[in-house]
Amino acid sequence: MVFAMCLGCWSVSAEHHGIYLGRVRVYVNNLIAPNKMMDIHCKSKDDDLQLQTLAYGQNQTWSFKVNFWGTTLFWCGMGWKDDTGRYLQGSFKIYEYMRDYSKCDGICVWNAQKDGLYFLNPETRDPPELMFTW
Repeated sequence: MVFAMCLGCWSVSAEHHGIYLGRVRVYVNNLIAPNKMMDIHCKSKDDDLQLQTLAYGQNQTWSFKVNFWGTTLFWCGMGWKDDTGRYLQGSFKIYEYMRDYSKCDGICVWNAQKDGLYFLNPETRDPPELMFTW
């Protein structure tokens, strides 16, 4: 009982100090180019979201609860064919708690474009930030 009370106090304190341990929703949008398909396979240590192919303008979205230790990590393998037929691909950390808890506000948006992956916080008016290149 004492442990549960202390845990409750820590959770309130953690939320108060900017540590986000709630539910997070991630969106990965294919904005590469019209008629460009993008393969995406996202997973964490505990969850495998399976391989999907997204048409231009489509997205993959999922939500999860950040773990107590703040070590939640999702990564995605992505790829697409450029105009020459070359397959451009990479594996990217799409959600990493220590990097993203203060940036996402519970919603993390990634836009895949021809030059790489852009992070966007829909709560701010900041321009998208190029985080990863192919």
